Amino acid sequence: MSFVKTYFGLKLSHKVAFAFAFGIVFGCAARFVPTLGSLINPEGFRMLGVIFINLIKMIITPLIFALITSSFLSVKDAGKAGMLAIKAVSIFFAMTFVSVTIGIAATYLIKPGIGANIDVQQIIAQNMSSVSNAAQTKHHSSLLDFLINIIPSNIFQSFYNADFLQVIFFSVIFAAGIRKANQVHESVGLAIKSLEKTMFKVTDICMEVAPFGVFGLIVWLIATQDAALIKSLGVIVLIVYGSMLFMVYGVYAIVMAMLGLNPLKFYKKMLPAQISGYFLSSSSAVLPMSMEIAQKELGISSEKVSFAIPLGAKVNMNGTALNLGVSVIFISQLFGFDFGISQIIKVMILCTLGSIGTAPVPGASIFLLSGILGSVGLPVEAIGIIIAIDRILDMMRTFGNISGDVMAALILDRIDKTLDMSVYKS
Repeated sequence: MSFVKTYFGLKLSHKVAFAFAFGIVFGCAARFVPTLGSLINPEGFRMLGVIFINLIKMIITPLIFALITSSFLSVKDAGKAGMLAIKAVSIFFAMTFVSVTIGIAATYLIKPGIGANIDVQQIIAQNMSSVSNAAQTKHHSSLLDFLINIIPSNIFQSFYNADFLQVIFFSVIFAAGIRKANQVHESVGLAIKSLEKTMFKVTDICMEVAPFGVFGLIVWLIATQDAALIKSLGVIVLIVYGSMLFMVYGVYAIVMAMLGLNPLKFYKKMLPAQISGYFLSSSSAVLPMSMEIAQKELGISSEKVSFAIPLGAKVNMNGTALNLGVSVIFISQLFGFDFGISQIIKVMILCTLGSIGTAPVPGASIFLLSGILGSVGLPVEAIGIIIAIDRILDMMRTFGNISGDVMAALILDRIDKTLDMSVYKS
């Protein structure tokens, strides 16, 4: 009984940390202790993670609608709202471009695909079903197509499909309509504010399941991951992990120091969200936790949290862009393609722009990779090589995406001089 009281008295971040530790212990036991392993069904533990992710999917679209609409209603000056959007997107683009540049530079420096002892055709054959699905899904959409697709033809379908950009677009238009109708302080405006408060409470309820979801997925991953495959493709994994860690703990630290912020405070407070996102492999699943940490522990203003972080979950894909850049160059090396400067720049631009709008759910970027490979003359079937280790890569790119979203909001808030330094330093 005392244990139950102690557990429910802990902060969510501490619960996630304990779940992380216990998950490692149980996962190792299931993998390396035959007697205990026969009693533990890894798939049963995976279902805990699936349940949590489904709960987040259930609430994420109405939460974003309420947050974005309420955020724009709170801004008295329409011009200020527009400038906020321009600054946020500019920061997103800059961070994503730097991220993909680091990944590509590291891949060219280490050259993992040259002389690699990997049976390319065998790996492609083993993952042929996923290759076929991605090849059928790939498309060569232009920037104009991307912009047009932001405008929803059916908002209910956008909510159903959890299309973040379309929901955000509708939320901005809806907020503008409320202003035009002078309903900001009337029934409609007040209803939106009430919806926002209600969705925060619903989110709090769902987030209580987060420790169990993290625990279940860690046990499943450790107990079932193919160690031999990780070893054979380990260099590419290390490049993605090393590049992303350098971006988060190197580049971000420099930026925070330039802004007069103590980086250690950011890293310490962001750790629970980073750990959760890493094992859940879904930016959207950790969005409520990221927003709570950003506002309550980092002191970022509610205006920036409500707008920049949900938008960043769809647009600011640092980890995804870095992973795409590394994958494309790695595959080019495997197949003996020697890219010139112009082709490398093309890859960087494609990875930066292509990562925008990638669904913040597990494995979404693999479909985008097939399109980029085709655009630069590489065989689409080669995605089978990346699919083989995609789960491991997916965890780190989600780690990078989550860190980048909150970092962008922090930069924006610090530049606007609205960051609560007393909360940040606490």
